[in-house]
Amino acid sequence: MQNRTNQFDALVGANIRRIRIERRMKQETPAVAIGITNQQFCKYETGSTPIPVHRLAAIAAFFNVDVADLLKGVVTKGGEVQIPQPVDRRVDEAAQAFKDIPPECMDKALKVIRLFAE
Repeated sequence: MQNRTNQFDALVGANIRRIRIERRMKQETPAVAIGITNQQFCKYETGSTPIPVHRLAAIAAFFNVDVADLLKGVVTKGGEVQIPQPVDRRVDEAAQAFKDIPPECMDKALKVIRLFAE
């Protein structure tokens, strides 16, 4: 089981990955822009390496979002950080696969997914 710090890092990394995928970028694009390797950026996205505050700020600036957007899902209760249960990895895999669908087919693919969700 992950400790609280790793869960926090994984949640922030998942938010970064979600934003990157929504914008249809490879890891290389933000990595180069903020001056780190693809490998290091991958470690940030997976939560295996904590992200220093100055890098978190650089990532937020690159994506033109607030740092708070990278911290979505983190809840504090009585000053203690509460980490929600991780999302099923298949959701992340589906999002990754969805970005590779040709734009003209995305609406149809989304319709199929919604049919399965009913």
